[in-house]
Amino acid sequence: MSIEKMKNFTTYEEFLKANRAERNENLIKILYCVMLVGPAIAVGVYFGAFPEITYLSCMAIPVSDLVLILMCKAALKKSPEGFLPSFISMLGMVVMITLMANLRVGIYLTYFMLPVMSLLYYSEKYYFIICVISYIGMFVTNLTIAQHQASLRTDVDTFGWFAGQMGGYTIEFIIMFAAGYFVCRTITKHVREIYEGELETERERGISAKMAELARTDGLTGMKNRIAYNEQLEELSAGELPQNFAVVSMDINQLKYVNDNIGHEAGDELIRGAAECIMECFSKYGNAYRVGGDEFIAFVSCTVGELTEAVNELKEQTSAWHGKFITKIEISTGAAYASEEAESDISALLKNADERMYKDKSEYYIRTGKDRRR
Repeated sequence: MSIEKMKNFTTYEEFLKANRAERNENLIKILYCVMLVGPAIAVGVYFGAFPEITYLSCMAIPVSDLVLILMCKAALKKSPEGFLPSFISMLGMVVMITLMANLRVGIYLTYFMLPVMSLLYYSEKYYFIICVISYIGMFVTNLTIAQHQASLRTDVDTFGWFAGQMGGYTIEFIIMFAAGYFVCRTITKHVREIYEGELETERERGISAKMAELARTDGLTGMKNRIAYNEQLEELSAGELPQNFAVVSMDINQLKYVNDNIGHEAGDELIRGAAECIMECFSKYGNAYRVGGDEFIAFVSCTVGELTEAVNELKEQTSAWHGKFITKIEISTGAAYASEEAESDISALLKNADERMYKDKSEYYIRTGKDRRR
Protein backbone atom coordinates (compact mmCIF):
# COMPACT_ATOMS: atom_id res chain seq x y z
CA MET A 1 0.00 0.00 0.00
CA SER A 2 1.36 3.41 -0.98
CA ILE A 3 2.24 6.18 1.47
CA GLU A 4 -0.54 8.31 -0.02
CA LYS A 5 -3.12 5.64 0.82
CA MET A 6 -1.64 5.19 4.30
CA LYS A 7 -2.32 8.86 5.01
CA ASN A 8 -6.05 8.19 4.80
CA PHE A 9 -6.05 6.28 8.09
CA THR A 10 -5.81 7.78 11.55
CA THR A 11 -4.43 4.69 13.35
CA TYR A 12 -2.07 1.82 12.53
CA GLU A 13 -4.89 -0.66 13.21
CA GLU A 14 -7.07 1.01 10.57
CA PHE A 15 -4.19 0.72 8.12
CA LEU A 16 -3.83 -3.03 8.89
CA LYS A 17 -7.52 -3.62 8.22
CA ALA A 18 -7.37 -1.76 4.92
CA ASN A 19 -4.21 -3.64 3.99
CA ARG A 20 -5.88 -7.00 4.71
CA ALA A 21 -8.84 -6.02 2.54
CA GLU A 22 -6.48 -5.13 -0.32
CA ARG A 23 -4.44 -8.34 0.08
CA ASN A 24 -7.63 -10.43 0.21
CA GLU A 25 -8.72 -8.95 -3.10
CA ASN A 26 -5.28 -9.70 -4.54
CA LEU A 27 -5.44 -13.32 -3.43
CA ILE A 28 -8.66 -13.84 -5.35
CA LYS A 29 -6.96 -12.41 -8.44
CA ILE A 30 -4.16 -14.93 -7.91
CA LEU A 31 -6.71 -17.73 -7.70
CA TYR A 32 -8.13 -16.63 -11.05
CA CYS A 33 -4.63 -16.96 -12.49
CA VAL A 34 -4.31 -20.46 -10.98
CA MET A 35 -7.21 -21.55 -13.20
CA LEU A 36 -4.81 -21.31 -16.13
CA VAL A 37 -2.61 -24.06 -14.66
CA GLY A 38 -5.00 -26.80 -15.79
CA PRO A 39 -5.13 -25.74 -19.46
CA ALA A 40 -1.36 -25.13 -19.46
CA ILE A 41 -0.68 -28.66 -18.20
CA ALA A 42 -3.21 -30.04 -20.71
CA VAL A 43 -1.08 -28.52 -23.49
CA GLY A 44 1.93 -30.33 -22.02
CA VAL A 45 -0.05 -33.58 -21.91
CA TYR A 46 -0.98 -33.13 -25.56
CA PHE A 47 2.67 -32.83 -26.55
CA GLY A 48 3.70 -35.74 -24.33
CA ALA A 49 5.55 -33.72 -21.70
CA PHE A 50 3.47 -35.18 -18.83
CA PRO A 51 2.85 -38.86 -19.60
CA GLU A 52 1.41 -39.67 -16.14
CA ILE A 53 -1.15 -36.85 -16.16
CA THR A 54 -4.60 -37.26 -17.69
CA TYR A 55 -6.91 -34.66 -19.19
CA LEU A 56 -9.34 -35.41 -16.34
CA SER A 57 -6.63 -34.31 -13.90
CA CYS A 58 -6.16 -31.11 -15.88
CA MET A 59 -9.90 -30.43 -15.67
CA ALA A 60 -9.96 -31.07 -11.92
CA ILE A 61 -7.55 -28.19 -11.27
CA PRO A 62 -9.69 -25.27 -12.60
CA VAL A 63 -12.89 -26.85 -11.24
CA SER A 64 -11.49 -27.15 -7.71
CA ASP A 65 -9.99 -23.66 -8.07
CA LEU A 66 -13.39 -22.25 -9.06
CA VAL A 67 -14.95 -23.78 -5.95
CA LEU A 68 -12.19 -22.19 -3.88
CA ILE A 69 -12.79 -18.78 -5.50
CA LEU A 70 -16.51 -18.95 -4.68
CA MET A 71 -15.72 -19.83 -1.06
CA CYS A 72 -13.23 -16.95 -0.80
CA LYS A 73 -15.69 -14.48 -2.30
CA ALA A 74 -18.32 -15.54 0.22
CA ALA A 75 -15.80 -15.08 3.04
CA LEU A 76 -14.70 -11.74 1.57
CA LYS A 77 -18.28 -10.51 1.53
CA LYS A 78 -18.71 -11.52 5.16
CA SER A 79 -15.34 -10.26 6.40
CA PRO A 80 -13.51 -8.10 3.80
CA GLU A 81 -10.95 -6.83 6.32
CA GLY A 82 -10.45 -10.07 8.23
CA PHE A 83 -8.04 -12.98 7.95
CA LEU A 84 -10.80 -15.47 7.00
CA PRO A 85 -10.75 -14.93 3.19
CA SER A 86 -6.96 -15.29 2.99
CA PHE A 87 -6.99 -18.26 5.37
CA ILE A 88 -9.55 -20.05 3.21
CA SER A 89 -7.62 -19.26 0.02
CA MET A 90 -4.29 -20.44 1.41
CA LEU A 91 -5.77 -23.53 3.04
CA GLY A 92 -7.58 -24.25 -0.22
CA MET A 93 -4.35 -23.91 -2.18
CA VAL A 94 -2.67 -26.40 0.16
CA VAL A 95 -5.53 -28.85 -0.43
CA MET A 96 -5.29 -28.24 -4.17
CA ILE A 97 -1.54 -28.96 -4.14
CA THR A 98 -2.20 -32.22 -2.31
CA LEU A 99 -4.91 -33.11 -4.83
CA MET A 100 -2.67 -32.22 -7.76
CA ALA A 101 0.18 -34.30 -6.34
CA ASN A 102 -2.10 -37.32 -6.14
CA LEU A 103 -3.11 -36.63 -9.74
CA ARG A 104 0.61 -36.80 -10.56
CA VAL A 105 0.98 -33.02 -10.84
CA GLY A 106 3.69 -31.99 -8.40
CA ILE A 107 4.18 -28.26 -7.66
CA TYR A 108 5.92 -28.38 -4.31
CA LEU A 109 7.35 -24.85 -4.51
CA THR A 110 3.90 -23.49 -3.61
CA TYR A 111 4.29 -24.87 -0.08
CA PHE A 112 7.12 -22.38 0.40
CA MET A 113 5.39 -19.54 -1.45
CA LEU A 114 2.31 -19.41 0.79
CA PRO A 115 4.26 -18.38 3.94
CA VAL A 116 6.06 -15.73 1.88
CA MET A 117 2.69 -14.36 0.69
CA SER A 118 1.45 -14.27 4.28
CA LEU A 119 4.22 -11.77 5.14
CA LEU A 120 2.17 -9.12 3.33
CA TYR A 121 -0.35 -9.21 6.19
CA TYR A 122 2.21 -7.86 8.69
CA SER A 123 1.26 -10.42 11.34
CA GLU A 124 3.72 -12.81 13.01
CA LYS A 125 0.86 -14.96 14.28
CA TYR A 126 -0.68 -15.30 10.84
CA TYR A 127 2.72 -16.12 9.33
CA PHE A 128 3.18 -18.89 11.88
CA ILE A 129 -0.30 -20.34 11.18
CA ILE A 130 0.29 -20.41 7.40
CA CYS A 131 3.70 -22.04 7.93
CA VAL A 132 2.10 -24.79 10.04
CA ILE A 133 -0.66 -25.35 7.47
CA SER A 134 1.87 -25.45 4.63
CA TYR A 135 4.08 -27.95 6.46
CA ILE A 136 1.13 -30.18 7.32
CA GLY A 137 0.04 -30.03 3.67
CA MET A 138 3.55 -30.97 2.56
CA PHE A 139 3.60 -33.85 5.06
CA VAL A 140 0.21 -35.22 3.97
CA THR A 141 1.06 -34.86 0.28
CA ASN A 142 4.31 -36.78 0.56
CA LEU A 143 2.67 -39.39 2.77
CA THR A 144 -0.11 -40.06 0.23
CA ILE A 145 2.19 -40.26 -2.79
CA ALA A 146 5.06 -42.10 -1.09
CA GLN A 147 3.95 -45.57 -2.16
CA HIS A 148 3.59 -44.58 -5.80
CA GLN A 149 6.89 -42.70 -5.89
CA ALA A 150 8.72 -45.58 -4.19
CA SER A 151 7.29 -48.01 -6.74
CA LEU A 152 9.06 -46.10 -9.48
CA ARG A 153 12.41 -46.83 -7.87
CA THR A 154 14.26 -50.02 -6.92
CA ASP A 155 16.67 -48.58 -4.36
CA VAL A 156 14.19 -47.40 -1.73
CA ASP A 157 10.98 -48.53 -0.07
CA THR A 158 7.91 -46.42 0.76
CA PHE A 159 9.12 -45.30 4.18
CA GLY A 160 12.61 -44.63 2.90
CA TRP A 161 11.32 -42.43 0.10
CA PHE A 162 8.98 -40.57 2.49
CA ALA A 163 11.69 -40.07 5.11
CA GLY A 164 14.18 -38.84 2.53
CA GLN A 165 11.74 -36.39 0.97
CA MET A 166 10.43 -35.02 4.25
CA GLY A 167 13.91 -34.82 5.75
CA GLY A 168 15.09 -32.56 2.95
CA TYR A 169 11.92 -30.52 2.86
CA THR A 170 11.91 -30.13 6.65
CA ILE A 171 15.45 -28.73 6.69
CA GLU A 172 14.54 -26.28 3.91
CA PHE A 173 11.30 -25.38 5.63
CA ILE A 174 13.03 -24.67 8.95
CA ILE A 175 15.53 -22.38 7.21
CA MET A 176 12.68 -20.64 5.36
CA PHE A 177 10.61 -20.34 8.53
CA ALA A 178 13.49 -18.78 10.52
CA ALA A 179 14.38 -16.36 7.75
CA GLY A 180 10.71 -15.53 7.14
CA TYR A 181 10.05 -14.95 10.83
CA PHE A 182 12.98 -12.52 11.01
CA VAL A 183 11.74 -10.75 7.88
CA CYS A 184 8.18 -10.67 9.26
CA ARG A 185 9.26 -9.08 12.54
CA THR A 186 11.51 -6.62 10.74
CA ILE A 187 9.03 -5.42 8.10
CA THR A 188 6.18 -5.30 10.62
CA LYS A 189 8.29 -3.14 12.90
CA HIS A 190 9.44 -0.86 10.11
CA VAL A 191 6.01 -0.54 8.50
CA ARG A 192 4.58 0.47 11.88
CA GLU A 193 7.40 2.98 12.39
CA ILE A 194 7.04 4.35 8.86
CA TYR A 195 3.27 4.58 9.17
CA GLU A 196 3.22 6.12 12.63
CA GLY A 197 6.13 8.40 11.72
CA GLU A 198 4.35 9.57 8.56
CA LEU A 199 1.12 9.97 10.52
CA GLU A 200 2.91 12.01 13.16
CA THR A 201 4.51 14.12 10.45
CA GLU A 202 1.09 14.72 8.90
CA ARG A 203 -0.29 15.68 12.30
CA GLU A 204 2.59 18.09 12.84
CA ARG A 205 2.05 19.55 9.38
CA GLY A 206 -1.65 19.86 10.13
CA ILE A 207 -0.94 21.58 13.45
CA SER A 208 1.61 23.90 11.81
CA ALA A 209 -0.81 24.72 9.01
CA LYS A 210 -3.58 25.34 11.52
CA MET A 211 -1.36 27.57 13.62
CA ALA A 212 -0.26 29.47 10.52
CA GLU A 213 -3.90 29.91 9.53
CA LEU A 214 -4.85 31.09 13.01
CA ALA A 215 -1.96 33.55 13.01
CA ARG A 216 -3.38 35.09 9.82
CA THR A 217 -7.01 35.12 10.95
CA ASP A 218 -8.72 37.88 12.90
CA GLY A 219 -10.06 36.39 16.11
CA LEU A 220 -13.15 38.60 16.32
CA THR A 221 -14.41 38.41 12.75
CA GLY A 222 -12.84 35.26 11.27
CA MET A 223 -11.56 37.19 8.25
CA LYS A 224 -7.90 37.64 7.22
CA ASN A 225 -5.92 39.90 9.54
CA ARG A 226 -3.08 42.41 9.29
CA ILE A 227 -0.41 39.71 9.00
CA ALA A 228 -2.14 38.16 5.99
CA TYR A 229 -2.65 41.63 4.56
CA ASN A 230 1.05 42.51 4.85
CA GLU A 231 2.05 39.24 3.19
CA GLN A 232 -0.34 39.87 0.31
CA LEU A 233 0.83 43.45 0.05
CA GLU A 234 4.44 42.30 -0.24
CA GLU A 235 3.51 39.92 -3.08
CA LEU A 236 1.57 42.62 -4.90
CA SER A 237 4.44 45.09 -4.52
CA ALA A 238 6.87 42.66 -6.14
CA GLY A 239 5.04 42.36 -9.46
CA GLU A 240 2.96 44.23 -11.99
CA LEU A 241 -0.72 44.51 -11.17
CA PRO A 242 -3.31 43.26 -13.69
CA GLN A 243 -5.54 45.88 -15.31
CA ASN A 244 -8.66 44.47 -13.63
CA PHE A 245 -7.14 44.78 -10.15
CA ALA A 246 -8.72 47.11 -7.59
CA VAL A 247 -8.31 48.18 -3.98
CA VAL A 248 -11.29 48.94 -1.76
CA SER A 249 -10.68 50.82 1.50
CA MET A 250 -13.45 50.67 4.13
CA ASP A 251 -13.97 52.15 7.57
CA ILE A 252 -16.83 51.71 10.04
CA ASN A 253 -18.57 54.93 11.04
CA GLN A 254 -19.49 55.70 14.66
CA LEU A 255 -17.60 52.75 16.21
CA LYS A 256 -16.22 54.94 19.02
CA TYR A 257 -19.70 56.27 19.76
CA VAL A 258 -21.08 52.72 19.99
CA ASN A 259 -18.25 51.57 22.28
CA ASP A 260 -18.59 54.59 24.58
CA ASN A 261 -22.40 54.78 24.76
CA ILE A 262 -23.74 51.26 24.16
CA GLY A 263 -20.76 49.19 25.22
CA HIS A 264 -17.86 47.21 23.80
CA GLU A 265 -20.06 44.16 23.30
CA ALA A 266 -22.14 46.25 20.94
CA GLY A 267 -18.95 47.55 19.33
CA ASP A 268 -17.77 43.98 18.74
CA GLU A 269 -21.14 43.16 17.22
CA LEU A 270 -20.79 46.16 14.92
CA ILE A 271 -17.33 45.00 13.76
CA ARG A 272 -18.51 41.42 13.22
CA GLY A 273 -21.54 42.62 11.27
CA ALA A 274 -19.41 44.86 9.08
CA ALA A 275 -16.94 42.02 8.42
CA GLU A 276 -19.79 39.67 7.54
CA CYS A 277 -21.19 42.11 4.97
CA ILE A 278 -17.74 42.89 3.52
CA MET A 279 -16.86 39.22 3.03
CA GLU A 280 -20.26 38.53 1.52
CA CYS A 281 -19.80 41.26 -1.09
CA PHE A 282 -16.11 40.97 -1.97
CA SER A 283 -14.98 37.37 -1.31
CA LYS A 284 -16.11 36.23 -4.77
CA TYR A 285 -13.67 38.69 -6.34
CA GLY A 286 -10.70 38.43 -3.99
CA ASN A 287 -9.65 38.77 -0.34
CA ALA A 288 -10.81 41.13 2.38
CA TYR A 289 -8.76 41.99 5.47
CA ARG A 290 -9.36 43.63 8.82
CA VAL A 291 -6.28 45.82 9.11
CA GLY A 292 -7.27 47.88 12.18
CA GLY A 293 -9.98 48.34 14.76
CA ASP A 294 -12.54 49.69 12.30
CA GLU A 295 -10.49 49.54 9.10
CA PHE A 296 -10.83 47.02 6.28
CA ILE A 297 -9.12 46.55 2.93
CA ALA A 298 -10.19 44.38 -0.02
CA PHE A 299 -7.93 43.33 -2.90
CA VAL A 300 -10.15 42.27 -5.80
CA SER A 301 -9.97 41.37 -9.49
CA CYS A 302 -13.12 42.27 -11.41
CA THR A 303 -14.61 44.65 -13.94
CA VAL A 304 -15.44 48.26 -13.10
CA GLY A 305 -19.13 47.36 -13.26
CA GLU A 306 -18.69 44.45 -10.86
CA LEU A 307 -16.71 46.64 -8.46
CA THR A 308 -19.44 49.32 -8.47
CA GLU A 309 -22.07 46.65 -7.95
CA ALA A 310 -20.14 45.14 -5.01
CA VAL A 311 -19.76 48.55 -3.31
CA ASN A 312 -23.47 49.32 -3.77
CA GLU A 313 -24.38 45.86 -2.49
CA LEU A 314 -22.26 46.51 0.60
CA LYS A 315 -24.18 49.69 1.35
CA GLU A 316 -27.49 47.86 0.94
CA GLN A 317 -26.47 44.96 3.15
CA THR A 318 -25.09 47.14 5.93
CA SER A 319 -28.23 49.28 5.93
CA ALA A 320 -30.42 46.22 6.28
CA TRP A 321 -28.23 44.47 8.85
CA HIS A 322 -29.69 43.91 12.35
CA GLY A 323 -28.04 42.54 15.46
CA LYS A 324 -28.78 42.30 19.16
CA PHE A 325 -27.55 45.84 19.87
CA ILE A 326 -27.08 47.34 16.42
CA THR A 327 -29.87 47.96 13.93
CA LYS A 328 -27.81 49.52 11.17
CA ILE A 329 -24.19 49.65 10.01
CA GLU A 330 -22.63 52.61 8.24
CA ILE A 331 -19.39 52.03 6.31
CA SER A 332 -17.42 54.62 4.38
CA THR A 333 -15.78 53.26 1.23
CA GLY A 334 -13.21 54.29 -1.33
CA ALA A 335 -12.07 52.34 -4.38
CA ALA A 336 -9.17 52.60 -6.81
CA TYR A 337 -9.20 50.61 -10.07
CA ALA A 338 -5.80 49.89 -11.68
CA SER A 339 -6.79 50.63 -15.28
CA GLU A 340 -8.32 54.01 -14.35
CA GLU A 341 -5.45 55.42 -12.27
CA ALA A 342 -2.51 57.46 -13.49
CA GLU A 343 -0.25 55.31 -11.32
CA SER A 344 -1.22 51.67 -11.02
CA ASP A 345 1.29 50.37 -8.46
CA ILE A 346 -0.15 49.05 -5.22
CA SER A 347 1.04 51.99 -3.09
CA ALA A 348 -0.68 54.49 -5.36
CA LEU A 349 -3.89 52.46 -5.41
CA LEU A 350 -3.94 52.20 -1.61
CA LYS A 351 -3.32 55.94 -1.25
CA ASN A 352 -6.11 56.84 -3.71
CA ALA A 353 -8.55 54.36 -2.17
CA ASP A 354 -7.85 55.75 1.33
CA GLU A 355 -8.31 59.35 0.16
CA ARG A 356 -11.68 58.48 -1.40
CA MET A 357 -12.74 56.57 1.69
CA TYR A 358 -11.93 59.54 3.97
CA LYS A 359 -13.80 61.85 1.59
CA ASP A 360 -16.81 59.54 1.82
CA LYS A 361 -16.48 59.53 5.61
CA SER A 362 -16.36 63.35 5.78
CA GLU A 363 -19.47 63.56 3.62
CA TYR A 364 -21.22 61.09 5.91
CA TYR A 365 -20.57 63.20 9.02
CA ILE A 366 -21.59 66.41 7.23
CA ARG A 367 -24.73 64.76 5.93
CA THR A 368 -25.75 63.24 9.29
CA GLY A 369 -24.55 66.13 11.46
CA LYS A 370 -22.87 63.69 13.82
CA ASP A 371 -19.71 64.51 15.76
CA ARG A 372 -16.84 62.58 14.20
CA ARG A 373 -14.83 62.66 17.41
CA ARG A 374 -17.52 60.88 19.37
